Amino acid sequence: MKNLVEYIEDSAKKFPEKTALRYEDEQVSYRELRESARKIASGIIEKNSDEKINPVAVFLPRCTQTVVCYMGVLYSSLAYVPMNYALPDNRLKSTFATLEPLCVITDEENKDRIKELCNCDVVTVDELLKSEI
Repeated sequence: MKNLVEYIEDSAKKFPEKTALRYEDEQVSYRELRESARKIASGIIEKNSDEKINPVAVFLPRCTQTVVCYMGVLYSSLAYVPMNYALPDNRLKSTFATLEPLCVITDEENKDRIKELCNCDVVTVDELLKSEI
């Protein structure tokens, strides 16, 4: 195997229902991880019509969905930047300005807050999971 994406693809074929991720009472199978990561990647690629290579910021709490987003960004061939959920707004704004992300993936609860702090596209995980593969 050459990379993490190939590992996920191979594992999803060999062990589709085996647990790939577990955090507290949440778990995700390799099949679910592959399908969700592909959908997230498709949504990111749709938003990247200019084929920019800017990173994608991920602003989510600790959960399996956060890791699924990281994998989705990798599937899109871009880099992800985990954003510290505990940072104050002024620090987040400064970080976004320096980073110039293609987009920020967050949850519905924080979407409006992040829109005010970042001059880029802000999308929720749920929006990306509606993307067609």
